[in-house]
Parts: sequence; C-alpha cells; structure tokens
Amino acid sequence: MVKHSLNKLLVLLGLLALFLTYPVAAESYSDLYIKITDATTAVQNKDQAKAKELVAEIKTDFETKENHDSKAGKKVSKALDIKGDVTEEDLTSISSALLKFEKEQNPVDLDAEKEKLETHFNPYFKNLQDAITAKDLAETRKTYGELNNAWTRNEAVVRDHSTAYYGKIETAISLLRSSIETEPTDFTSIQSSYDDLKGGIDDFIKGVPLDSTSSSLTLKDGIKLLEKALSQFQAGDEKTAAASMKKFITIWPTIEDDVSTTNPSLYTRVESETPVIMVKGKEKAYRRTKCKP
Repeated sequence: MVKHSLNKLLVLLGLLALFLTYPVAAESYSDLYIKITDATTAVQNKDQAKAKELVAEIKTDFETKENHDSKAGKKVSKALDIKGDVTEEDLTSISSALLKFEKEQNPVDLDAEKEKLETHFNPYFKNLQDAITAKDLAETRKTYGELNNAWTRNEAVVRDHSTAYYGKIETAISLLRSSIETEPTDFTSIQSSYDDLKGGIDDFIKGVPLDSTSSSLTLKDGIKLLEKALSQFQAGDEKTAAASMKKFITIWPTIEDDVSTTNPSLYTRVESETPVIMVKGKEKAYRRTKCKP
C-alpha cells in the first residue's frame, strides 16, 4: 500500500513546481491538486462517498483543461477511471499522471538546463580532481560527498530526459564511492572511476547518443542479488560477492522507484551503503547488519 505521505508530496511538488516555473499554469491546475488532497483525506476518514464525489469532480474539471486529450492527458483520464472504492494508491497515480501532463504541456528548455548543469558541476569536479591528484584521501572523501550531494539536488534533469544516462551516471557515482573506500587505497582506480563519472555527465550535456535498454528486472531480482552477495561474503568468496554487489549497483537505477516512492529512508540507505558493502562486505559488521535487505 502506497503511503499517503507520497501522495501529499506529489501534490505539493506539483503546486510548488507550477508556482515557481509556470505561474500562469499554476492557477489552472491548483484546483485539481486541492481536490486530490481533499479526496485523500476523505479516503483516510473512510468516507468513500465524498472521495468518489471529488474524483468525479476532478475528472469533469480536467476535461475542461486545454489539451486534456493529449498523450499524457489520456493517462490522467485513465488514472481517473476508478472502478470500485477509491484508494490512496489511486490518488497517487492521479497525482503522478497529472505531474507528467504538466511537464508535457510546459516542456523544459533542455539546452538551457544542460548549460546550468555544466556550470553547476564544474567546481565540484575540479575540487574532486585536485584532491585525487594530490592523493589526499580525506579530501577526496570530502569533495566526493559534496559532488554526490550536488548530483542528488540536480539529477532530475538527467532522469527526466534520459533513463539510460541516468542509470549510467548513478552507477558511475556509486562505483566511484566503492573505489574511494577500497583498501588499500588505489588512486589509479579512483581516477578511472572519476573519469567514468565525469565522462557520463559530459556526454549527456553534449548530447552524445546512448542506447536505452529496456529491463524486466524487478525489486525482487535486486533483493535476490543482495541475498546472493551475503551468502558469498559469508562463505569467504569475496571476489564473487563483490561482483554480485556491482551487478546490484548497476541494476539499481532501473528498480529504485519502488523503494524511493514508498520508503525514502531505505532508498537513501541503499544509495549510501551498497557501494561500501561492495568493498567491505568481508567485514562481519557489514555481513550481519547491512547486506541483508
């Protein structure tokens, strides 16, 4: 069951995004978000009659919006076509579809966003490169953390426009963390991982084509990989276990949505700890408390 906090977050995100970026459009859609919030409250209060009434109103109101029958608009209408009782998951789906509709109707200037991304990341990359060149591990860890935080704040522009590049960059930033935490420290390996990460972001900014590969992997597949890695670490097969962890890190961007939307704290923990487990899973503390999902 999707928690009601997710729906509230989607509603707030829609309202704030519209207010900051598209002030005119905000007035057009704010009535829908308010009713979604009211419907969520009705569901929580077990007032199905009120919830169904509000969903019906949202559907009617949405059909008055310009381009409501667009590709993304049809998905909003589909989400609004609820059979039976209204659930919080239904309302979350409506919020999500409406956000996508807004993005479709108000396309982002990708070239301008890429320019901002490049300007924003340049100092972080420079500081990290300087630390690696100086072979200063403490400073490398510090500047990596700053770069990672900057990526977390700005990753949406990549994620929204290229799932292939998003996956590539997410994997590269995790493997750079693994390289930094590997003992004994190998700055040649750290430099190589740094180059992979910077190259991925640079290629996205330049618009270098990158094939998008579809994946049928699910969160269950990811959990199985973690369980496999745990068994391998416990058996002392560190090389194979590290390979299993690397595979998990590689597929994580394609399965992370299930976790990020329902359990943000767990999502953050996975993002933070799996790169370290990859290189330190042989330690009992990691095998006992961290590798187990």
